[in-house]
Amino acid sequence: MLRENGIAMDDGSAARLATDHFTVTTTTANAAKVYQHMEFVRQCLFPDMDVQLISTTETWAQYAIAGPNSRKLLQKIVDPAFDISNAGFPFMACGTIPICGGLRAQLFRISFSVELAFELAVPARYGDALMRKLTAEGAEFNITPYGTEALGVMRIAKGHAAGNELNGTTNTPNLGYNDRACTAKNGGERMGETPRLVSPMTKLTVTVEVVSAHFIDPEGRVCVHNLTAITALGGTVPRLETAGNLTLTENPDIALANLAARRGHVSACQQHLAALVNSAVPGPGKAVLHHPEAAFWIGPDQWMVGAPFARHEDLAAQLKTRLGDAALVTDQTVAWVCFDLRGDGIEDVMALLCALNVTAMQTGDASRTVIHHLGCFVIRRDPANWVRILGPRASAGSLHHAI
Repeated sequence: MLRENGIAMDDGSAARLATDHFTVTTTTANAAKVYQHMEFVRQCLFPDMDVQLISTTETWAQYAIAGPNSRKLLQKIVDPAFDISNAGFPFMACGTIPICGGLRAQLFRISFSVELAFELAVPARYGDALMRKLTAEGAEFNITPYGTEALGVMRIAKGHAAGNELNGTTNTPNLGYNDRACTAKNGGERMGETPRLVSPMTKLTVTVEVVSAHFIDPEGRVCVHNLTAITALGGTVPRLETAGNLTLTENPDIALANLAARRGHVSACQQHLAALVNSAVPGPGKAVLHHPEAAFWIGPDQWMVGAPFARHEDLAAQLKTRLGDAALVTDQTVAWVCFDLRGDGIEDVMALLCALNVTAMQTGDASRTVIHHLGCFVIRRDPANWVRILGPRASAGSLHHAI
């Protein structure tokens, strides 16, 4: 990814999963910066484009599966109906696939390690189970985990740029990508033509090819599904804590999806949502606690929709089918951890946790706040003794500790 001046900003990938659905990956260190940059471009440089962005970092657990036997391993867990042969799933292909008897996953035919490789993503709650499954099924191939140091060695041989090369001073010619840069876009081509940056004395990234086998390690080291989910706190059953009359319950049984109205389709989107929750569409600071589906407002023409996980594990796909082109829908089920706090004195607890005036909240009120430096949603489920807290799944342990 390039800044407006043509300097390389980050290394990642962009995958087109549907006509109007792209997934963009970034480096871990620059995820927030890239998201911020893309929002700036969307809101300020191209405000008329019908585009919505949402972070799905918390939603997926993604693994790189690399090596000459990587396809053989995947063929053991990918459902037989899906063809991942070289012809059926060529280099740079991507798609949503079923694995382990029906679990929805995303597969990318990309390689950062020179050799045959794939990246496989599953909902985060199944990440632990998938790692164990891959380890067990890969035993016959002598599978072993590899870390960033090994990856660094392999990607250098390929000439693939990463963090060390993206230090704020490199552009596409420096990285050997000049023939891939789009000169039709404003700004990028000018930096590529700057004499100082295209001088013969400028540092260049090059590919290194091994010419002698003597230097190569002889082992080559240079829903009906059958995976068991874990909760955000890492258990197989939800965590329950009690303190006097208060109970804090981890609630993994909620499916969530972000719904954003398409430009020019706001009225149609609201009509569909109103029919879904059997009520008026919730406005700012409000939630509709209808059963089985519920929704709360999170931004202009944007809502979070929830439903029981047991019957709505694929809630996002269900909503997409129902709303069609009226809305952009993104799965958020495993992006969030849900805690239910019940009992007398919840207002006192919440007063210590955040600046939100929970005492003044009525049933159906919903608000965004900060708890323990984490952006969270708080929903008043019952004015007497029940609030629901949604926080980022990756920080579930910290949020649980704070509460």
